[in-house]
Amino acid sequence: MNITEKTSYFNTIITNNEKRIRKVASFYCIDKELLEDLYQEIATNIWESLDSFKGDSQISTWIYRIAINISILYNKKNCYKKNVVSFSSIAEIENNYFVAENDVMLEQIYALVEQLNSIDKAIMLLYLDRRSHKEIADIMGFSTTNIGTKINRIIKKLKEINIKIEYGE
Repeated sequence: MNITEKTSYFNTIITNNEKRIRKVASFYCIDKELLEDLYQEIATNIWESLDSFKGDSQISTWIYRIAINISILYNKKNCYKKNVVSFSSIAEIENNYFVAENDVMLEQIYALVEQLNSIDKAIMLLYLDRRSHKEIADIMGFSTTNIGTKINRIIKKLKEINIKIEYGE
């Protein structure tokens, strides 16, 4: 693929996946300046990796994988003390992805997910985005069975966290 074709393909990918990339990035970093830097880091990585995309998975799976991996690494280096995601920052880009019964429910879900480690947070982001266990497994590099087990454990953990919050334990 020549540079013109690559540039056109890249622009299409970024345009079609901008909300997805921003959603993942905002899950790991809320500082607006750092968030833009993270978005650019993800886009740069997509550009640099574009020639290696073989088409073995859906482009959205590949984008998620890059966005999550870069976000986790970036968070550790730059957003460590700012890794709590506020409801308002998620809600801004939430429109086309996950629909809760109401805003309060959505806020409660994200408040709980904020407390998870990076990997569990990524899994729940994908789960709330209604990705299949197989697609989550492909993105995260785990088996489908392992993802099912992890999701069940994470949900159990979230319920325990919720009980502690509700009852002040």
